[in-house]
Amino acid sequence: MQIRKIIYGLALSLCLAGTASYAQSYTPTPVTVSREKVKVNGKIFYSHVVLEKQTLYSISKAYGVSIAEIKAANPSIDEGGLRKNSIILIPATATASEVREENTADAVVTKEKENKRETEPGKRTYVVRWFDTLEGIAEKFGVSPESLAKENGISDGKIKARDVLVIPEEVETVDAPAPVVKDKVEESLSPAEETEERFPIMFRKNHLEIALVLPFKAKSASPSTSALDFYSGVLMAVKKLSSEGININLKVFDSSDSVNPLELKKCDFIIGPISPEDISRTCEMAGDVTVISPLDPRAAALTSRYENLIQAPTTHTAQYNDLIQWIIEEHTPGDRIVMVKEKTARKETGTAEMVELLNLRGIEYKTLSYSILEGRDIIEKFRETACPDREMVVGSDGKKSIVWKPDGRVTRFLIASESEAFVNDVVRNINLLSHENNRLEIYCPSKVRGYDIEASSLHDNNLHVSLAYWIDYDSPQVIDFVKAYRALMNTEPTQFSFQGYDITCWFANHNKEDLLQMNFEFKDGSRNNGGVKRIVYRPGFKIERVK
Repeated sequence: MQIRKIIYGLALSLCLAGTASYAQSYTPTPVTVSREKVKVNGKIFYSHVVLEKQTLYSISKAYGVSIAEIKAANPSIDEGGLRKNSIILIPATATASEVREENTADAVVTKEKENKRETEPGKRTYVVRWFDTLEGIAEKFGVSPESLAKENGISDGKIKARDVLVIPEEVETVDAPAPVVKDKVEESLSPAEETEERFPIMFRKNHLEIALVLPFKAKSASPSTSALDFYSGVLMAVKKLSSEGININLKVFDSSDSVNPLELKKCDFIIGPISPEDISRTCEMAGDVTVISPLDPRAAALTSRYENLIQAPTTHTAQYNDLIQWIIEEHTPGDRIVMVKEKTARKETGTAEMVELLNLRGIEYKTLSYSILEGRDIIEKFRETACPDREMVVGSDGKKSIVWKPDGRVTRFLIASESEAFVNDVVRNINLLSHENNRLEIYCPSKVRGYDIEASSLHDNNLHVSLAYWIDYDSPQVIDFVKAYRALMNTEPTQFSFQGYDITCWFANHNKEDLLQMNFEFKDGSRNNGGVKRIVYRPGFKIERVK
């Protein structure tokens, strides 16, 4: 089945009027003299990335140095030989500089910068790292970005890893630009408008070069079905966009094999890979090209390190934050909020985040903490928090007893746990209360949808969930997609198929109406997607999406 899907996917890619090409294997490009130089032990070297089928002979000829000089600068070559994607040092000789001058217009500027740094001893210098910005370096040394740029002949504000910057001694006084007065419409951009301001290169283009980098494991006995499903969804998006006049050249790479850095740098943006380790390597290889993390929420932490990385999957923190915001939006005076936590559970990141977020909002709530080992007697604690009013009644036998008196107010239970056993027990107790004329609603992390919990208990108590993915199979767009997918792929689409389709459609065309299971929202300069979908389980086994 897996091999059939590979063959079918490749066949489809060739049928899309030349809009897609498979690039797992490629014709090696000639050796090009690197743009990047480093200084090691007082000597200047070119930093060269070794590509597939390059040899010491071809590299030495391109740089105008001998094989012996390359080996002397890289002792590891004698032990392991040249390795694909490894970085080696090439002595910066006069011949290599001449080749560099022929290949790039800024060679003279680069050479002048280096001569200036070498001939002015005592000057402070700084080697640029891949996560640095001009403004960040300026702040680090207490100088202005303008003076730093002027000192180093930087006119476009761009810097690259391994650049050596000279730090000016004094901060130059720069006249501050006149404040820009914006009207009210400009000050309140919609999430879509704000995102387009941040990523303009991806929108409104009739031709796009896109790279798809996924762990297909095509050479193994068990290719990745999830990667193939994602790829199939991308192909569906390419087909749709091509019918709308957007020509896409799709280059597909298997991240479990070698990836050509030069091919990546020619693209408008890159979708993939999946693991944080592979994403880090791809971001470094891609240079200034935007990399879109497509599947792993854990990769969100990498956006603080790589300025060219965008996180497509919504993080759990964003989902928790929206769930808390949802409670606040629906809260009315007199309603009660009860946070339920497991007393003896190990510390859960999700629980801590929900507690912190609720505390930051400054809203009043009660905490109900218990262990499932306390048994069925815990129902009394639920009654006390959900309906604190009680009264004394005398039975026909003359015996006195205390009963709880429902007051008609809504009690919203926030289950701050992702333990399936504990969540199941909480829902069971809440469901018991709901039969005593109490008005109850449940708010819970999205993982609850995969738990083995009686569905009627969730629907009868209006379960509220903020989640990253949800597919409405009754919507016309989803119905059309499923029909087309079945016809082309001869199988059913999976969540990965929808994911590949959504990401490609949104970043290639920024058309919100095309999305099937995701939302995209980038606020306050963040490159982590904060888009969520809100759904409510209603009585009668209905699931309703809240806009």
